[in-house]
Amino acid sequence: KSFVKNLIQQLTTGDGTILLAVMWIPDEGKRYHTKFPHVLGCDVTFGTNAEKRPLFRASGKTSDNKNIPHINAFVPSQQRWVFEWIFEDGLPSILDATALSKTCLIVTDQDAQLVGTLLNKLRDSGRICTYGSALNRLCSWHKIDRGYYQMILSFVKTDKDRQFKQTIINWLWHFTKDIEYHAQQVDSYNKLTAFVVLAADDSEFTTGLVSNTLKWLRESFQPYLDLLCQCNYHAVYGGNVCENCWVESDNAALKKDPTKPKPNNKLYVSLDAIVNHTGKRMNNLAADAAVSARSQLLPKPSDTKLDTIRQVLSKNIVSKRRDIVIDQYEDSSDYCFQVFDEDKTRLVCLTRKRNVVVPKLSERGPIPLYHLTRQVTFQEVKRACGTKVGVMIICSCNLYKRVKGPCRHIYCIIDLSPVAEHFGLENFKSYEVDYGENKAYTLKVDEYNREVDLYGGGLLLDTSLADLKSHLKEQVIDLDWYMETLSKVGVDVNPYFKSSVESSISIGDAMMVIGTKKKKKRNNTALDVMANPKQQGAYTRAHASFSEIAELAKTEEEVQIFLDGLAEIRGKLMARKVASSGENVAGGEGLMSFPEVETSSSVARKKPWGSPSNFKRTRK
Repeated sequence: KSFVKNLIQQLTTGDGTILLAVMWIPDEGKRYHTKFPHVLGCDVTFGTNAEKRPLFRASGKTSDNKNIPHINAFVPSQQRWVFEWIFEDGLPSILDATALSKTCLIVTDQDAQLVGTLLNKLRDSGRICTYGSALNRLCSWHKIDRGYYQMILSFVKTDKDRQFKQTIINWLWHFTKDIEYHAQQVDSYNKLTAFVVLAADDSEFTTGLVSNTLKWLRESFQPYLDLLCQCNYHAVYGGNVCENCWVESDNAALKKDPTKPKPNNKLYVSLDAIVNHTGKRMNNLAADAAVSARSQLLPKPSDTKLDTIRQVLSKNIVSKRRDIVIDQYEDSSDYCFQVFDEDKTRLVCLTRKRNVVVPKLSERGPIPLYHLTRQVTFQEVKRACGTKVGVMIICSCNLYKRVKGPCRHIYCIIDLSPVAEHFGLENFKSYEVDYGENKAYTLKVDEYNREVDLYGGGLLLDTSLADLKSHLKEQVIDLDWYMETLSKVGVDVNPYFKSSVESSISIGDAMMVIGTKKKKKRNNTALDVMANPKQQGAYTRAHASFSEIAELAKTEEEVQIFLDGLAEIRGKLMARKVASSGENVAGGEGLMSFPEVETSSSVARKKPWGSPSNFKRTRK
């Protein structure tokens, strides 16, 4: 109580109000958010100030996969109303509205209040324009490494236990990186559960290993699978980002800084240290971008064809996206195609891998390996200038939508090498330097991106379809072979399930095998509960209305009306309490108001590891 009293006294401003939260972003950070608003990672860290306030941090990513730690906020707690303030008032107030509407992905850990608030805001049709068509994604690293791995570690005793644990971990990452369609998600999860159930019959595993794995899958993984699985993000720009551990690394860098904020610092001292650290990071980003824009790989006499392509692209394209596309181009030689439909302005091709190698069980284990036939569409379109035509290329694998670079399925059809014109403008080195700084360049980029989005968000080439057809490779004609794997599940070429698990046991029976009871089906999933305000306490649900009404009371008469209304509400609630409990509760004077600063239960702080006080000295 004394801590809260002193805290309120220190945070009280001259006009009687109390500072509950403060959010800030440096000018350079705001400019970088304008350049790269597409992916945001959010996290909360501690130990940065004497008032024990959590530090909320949001970071972005450049096209070259570099971190942008631009947004910071001291908040009073991690309750839902705090996150509502962050996403409804804080971020829209300090960030450019146009840039914020371009948000594609917000990656978080599984904090129930944070995720619940975010899902509610993104699903609300009245708020969706603030963050565009953004999606929330849970961090796979927190769920798998900090979730399953830490939970199961105490049950791993033998080499066979370790092999089982690693198989499950690889399978969980398979959901977050490889699954492209919902049908694959369902098929793979059914096979995962069946595999674990079969393992329950093996007495060589340590007791509790398999049963706790199945329990964790049922209670902690499957309810949140829609916020983890790649199939829900594979058509989103930045959809390959499945972890927010880059925000964790930003937090670690902050706390390793020689001028870092310390747990015993006053709020303004910690704020100053964070501002200085962020400023240094922003300056380093800008300096690196300027150096990268002037750098280029040098040719060598021993260069292969791929080395030459890499050297030419290095003049304009950032290294991460350049390497992704070159790898795709190299893999394109393993694929073949056939024209499926054709007319004057449209060409549809089917592509498939020539020789599918069946994986060895010793290498991949029972994890499914899906092979699909891809559909690549070439559509002639009228360019924005009105005098030219272009070709929009869209592949069903959606790699271009995720990284703004062509996939191997496109290169297996057209006989062209990767050039700078095949990349989205965000992947150019000049983009980080000039976008938002040069008005003419910024306008040109925005107009081009609007045109690309208008025609489907694929690769837009400045040529006619007739000219592009002259660059087609030789096709392999076998329509029945292509149609075999055209479905959204494809074909699982892993032989394990075809022989031992597939259709051997149902998921419902799997629950009974290890002695657990079947739970009744509920209409609401865990995600719906987090996004449902009715599941929250009265304080969280009423806080916004309470604050809004209090702001309307300006005169003494209006304040008295406000207080009388609260007194009436209090009387009704106390009467209900007396009627239900039978107790004689006397109403005291004064009103229960919303606390300005929230407190949490007092928990004794543990001594640091290695502290001398942890070791008892021998008494002489």
